[in-house]
Amino acid sequence: MICNKSKEMNFYTAHKRECEMKMKRKTIVCLLTCAAAVLLFRSGPVREIYEIPDHVILYRGEKFSIENTEILCFGSGAQNVSADANPESVFQEYAKAADGTIHARTQIRFLGITVKDVEVTIRPEKCVNPGGHCIGVALYTNGIILSGYSDITYEQGKKRNPALEAGLQEGDIITHVNGTAVGNARDMGRILSKYQAEPIQLTIMRNQKSMQISITPVYDIYEKQYRLGLWLRDSTAGIGTLTFSDRTTKQFAALGHAICDPDTGIILPVKSGEIVQCVINEVKQGQKGIPGELKGSFHTNAPAYGKIMKNTEYGLYGVLFEDILNELYPEGIEVASRNSVSEGKATILSTIDGNGVQEFEIEIVKANKQQQRASKSMVIQVTDERLLRKTGGIVQGMSGSPIIQNGKLIGAVTHVLISDPTKGYGLYVDWME
Repeated sequence: MICNKSKEMNFYTAHKRECEMKMKRKTIVCLLTCAAAVLLFRSGPVREIYEIPDHVILYRGEKFSIENTEILCFGSGAQNVSADANPESVFQEYAKAADGTIHARTQIRFLGITVKDVEVTIRPEKCVNPGGHCIGVALYTNGIILSGYSDITYEQGKKRNPALEAGLQEGDIITHVNGTAVGNARDMGRILSKYQAEPIQLTIMRNQKSMQISITPVYDIYEKQYRLGLWLRDSTAGIGTLTFSDRTTKQFAALGHAICDPDTGIILPVKSGEIVQCVINEVKQGQKGIPGELKGSFHTNAPAYGKIMKNTEYGLYGVLFEDILNELYPEGIEVASRNSVSEGKATILSTIDGNGVQEFEIEIVKANKQQQRASKSMVIQVTDERLLRKTGGIVQGMSGSPIIQNGKLIGAVTHVLISDPTKGYGLYVDWME
């Protein structure tokens, strides 16, 4: 009995050990598989395949590759195909628009296996006049912006604020009073003098939605007039930099960011406006924590370059009255897509004194992969000693300065890093069209 029991225990022990060994082997295999997967994912080719956007936009003549590894395949087996190749030999499926734009689908393959389907848009080559010119901006808003409040003394020692009582908020845009359109603060003053203490109906825009608000003006015993208790803004002026203009349509882009109300931060809606000739009078150097500034001057009756049509998150847009040529690029410059932008050397065009547009060296520190419109496409750093001595880096007024890489326009300077004036952000030119 003792012998049989010992045999049973030995069998049980052996079976247990065998199970433990199998479990260890499975665990080791699992760990090795996971480690291999992590290493494979971290490898350049696999990681970059994973990061390839679902939609690639190229200009004819551009190439789209992954770190020059030749693992990207367009259509039936061709590797790293130039965008100016015959689409019939490159794409399995494509269509050509009337303007020459090609819309197609292709496949990304790795080790002979299709890993991703990608939509490809190939635009015709585009040549523009690069900017870099300092411009004065005079903009009049579409409606009147409520930028602040001001209490009204209606009796000795007593104050009220009709705007607050009625529910008006900073950033509201007043477009009509009793159904009559108002274009500036003077219009509002004339209407208030007409209706005096009578309730009036304001039509306002708030968060891009139209609203009706009733409000009753109050007589200010010190100002000797009826008021609503608010501060209004109907125009703004400043300086910036022209980015580019289309050689055919005369359409221009500038700044690379919106012109906003300084008090409320809202993007100013455009009623009318012009970009005009501007003169740089002084340069305030940028320092850590303190942004520098180009100080310029212009007159509202100065010769106008063009009229402003749109003020958006991605820049100021309009139409030139006549071409503005850049002496450094008299034949114009080709535009490159964001997919062609790489980290490394580049240049910017800007005006910082009376010597006109100059070209300065920079480094693209980071080029973000953006599939949709977004600001802060690139982080750039000024490396040109001339610019560093003059401005300390990027300063206010340089917004819109064209960024050039490999002889093509790729974007525009938009903001400076307050913590380091030698660095700033750039916007892809893709987002400015």
